[in-house]
Amino acid sequence: MPNKQTIYLIGNPIMPEDSLPHVFGPRLKKDFPEIIFDELDSVDEIPYDDLLILVDIVKGIKHVTTFDDVNDFADVPNYSLHDFDLGTTLKILKKFGKLKKVLIIGVPGEMERQEEIYTELVTRICDL
Repeated sequence: MPNKQTIYLIGNPIMPEDSLPHVFGPRLKKDFPEIIFDELDSVDEIPYDDLLILVDIVKGIKHVTTFDDVNDFADVPNYSLHDFDLGTTLKILKKFGKLKKVLIIGVPGEMERQEEIYTELVTRICDL
């Protein structure tokens, strides 16, 4: 039996501006039973998969956008370990050879547009 593809949903479920991946989780699991959707609360939980597919909020985008290069993300100042964001974490994993291939499906963090964003996300997942 082939392994199911896993897509990791990143974000903070208690912060509305960072929660859409988690809000979408139950619906994605229902709409795509052939895919495992694993909700991660922290970038510390990211596994070392051969192909890492993540759904996360990306600031500054208006539509669901796919990224396949960690260098597409701006460097964020890090003053302590608490400041590490997804982009920084992925760059470190890549530098140490722990990240082989990554696909980030970025979603805007606009709760008021969640139906439109969900439709765009479904289209991106269907294109995988």
